[in-house]
Amino acid sequence: MAVHAPPNGRVRAFIGVELAPELSAAIHDSAMALSMPGVSIVQKENLHITLAFLGDITAQTLERIVSVLSSLEVSKFPITVRGFGAFGAKSPRIVYARIEEGSKELISIYNRILPSLKDLGIPTEERAYSPHITVARLHRRLGKISSDKLFASMDAVGELGSMQMPGVSLMRSELNQKGAIYTRLFLKAPSP
Repeated sequence: MAVHAPPNGRVRAFIGVELAPELSAAIHDSAMALSMPGVSIVQKENLHITLAFLGDITAQTLERIVSVLSSLEVSKFPITVRGFGAFGAKSPRIVYARIEEGSKELISIYNRILPSLKDLGIPTEERAYSPHITVARLHRRLGKISSDKLFASMDAVGELGSMQMPGVSLMRSELNQKGAIYTRLFLKAPSP
């Protein structure tokens, strides 16, 4: 696989799981209830499950990651999303959709690619991997009334939907003034 690298020779990338369009739509529709000043809702087409953020890497490293993903065994399993949570309980910065079913399998995939990422010199998270779908980012501390409204809206969210594991994707992330544009570079589909 040849990857076109920008002039600086590096590509901003991550490994993730793309969502089925109907699941993305359901999550996005529920997330819109959280919309208020200081809260940015993730665009529907950008909702995904991140397995590993790779940062700005060379095209050569991308080729090696494709090789790692090509040899990865991925099976089909259901992924069910239910409810919203927040990272940073007292002063939340991220609102996410919870992976209710499929979390154990996603953690297993993460644990199988982690050693290869470390071997390639890619920095990895120190904290334990927790599969989730980021639905909103908070850009400032909310006042009590706004915070109460946010948590009430989050508490009202139930089951958002399910899908079958579509595979593991290597994604390019290009940043612009309107946010990020994600492009799939490679997909390791599940075994039949």
